[in-house]
Amino acid sequence: MVLSTRLDLRQVQSLVMTPQLQQAIKLLQLSNLELTDYITNELEQNPLLEKDDGVDSDGEHESEGDPVEKSDGEAETLDGENAVVADVLDTSYENLWSSDTSGAGESGNHLSLHEGDGTAAGTTNFDRFASQTESLRDHLLKQLHVDLVDPVEKVIGAHLVDMVDETGYLLGDLTDVAMRLGCDLGRVEAALAKLQLFEPSGVFARDLKECLALQLREHDRLDPAMTALLDNLHLLARTETEELCRRCGVDAEDLSQMLAEIKALDPKPGLIFDNAVAHPIVPDVLVRQSADGAWAVELNSDTLPRVLVNRRYYARVYRDAKSKLEREYLAERLN
Repeated sequence: MVLSTRLDLRQVQSLVMTPQLQQAIKLLQLSNLELTDYITNELEQNPLLEKDDGVDSDGEHESEGDPVEKSDGEAETLDGENAVVADVLDTSYENLWSSDTSGAGESGNHLSLHEGDGTAAGTTNFDRFASQTESLRDHLLKQLHVDLVDPVEKVIGAHLVDMVDETGYLLGDLTDVAMRLGCDLGRVEAALAKLQLFEPSGVFARDLKECLALQLREHDRLDPAMTALLDNLHLLARTETEELCRRCGVDAEDLSQMLAEIKALDPKPGLIFDNAVAHPIVPDVLVRQSADGAWAVELNSDTLPRVLVNRRYYARVYRDAKSKLEREYLAERLN
């Protein structure tokens, strides 16, 4: 058997994992939050990448080719043309907001601005009106200044208003309030009793039992049987109805009516002043049905971060690169 060397030409199909393909596969596995973190990290490491804010005023970002720079002569010509237009057409700020359509001695409509508020005369700033929603604290302070006459009680009441959370419950200890304000504990408790008559009913309560009791007292339903029910709310949570009937001294029908009254109360009265703005949820994926009945699934591009390659900066820095290592670094960053 004779061994010999020879040269053959063959055509073979194979899948080559290029760096671009590897990066694409890696990005497809990331969620929107992970992709945002990845892009932020790349923006910090790559000097050629810039975040796209939707405004490209200087024209430095180009997807293909070299950027085109305006000469100084062209810039001066454009500035001159803009100046001529401004002289012929009065584009001043005052002219945009005030007009005189008078003709033959007749005065037309005139629109002017109020000083300081940025609204036109005869118009309403609905954005400002919508933002002036009353909070729970403001609502309580209004009642405080009207219902309390004693200056000492007003000071105590204002301090207690600041201790009310968004649900309407009073947080903190009254003993600490008395020590902090330098007054008697009974004076603080007396002021709290008056504050608990404020609207919404149940506000300034220190626990759920007191909150429900304040609302029942306002409806004149805080009888001994209802008081016993509030004292045994733990039995109500365990649905021990027979024991509740025994301790309240009522039958099953009366207990059912009492429970219906309890369910009609508001355990968190302060939440009616919740002015938090509900932000719409932006979907990550959009699913649409086409005309032929098929479903199309696509990513929501509005939620994805956008980046731009600053080719003008790359051309400027690459031109000034002095070593091969610097040019290789720039080419790698560009790729």
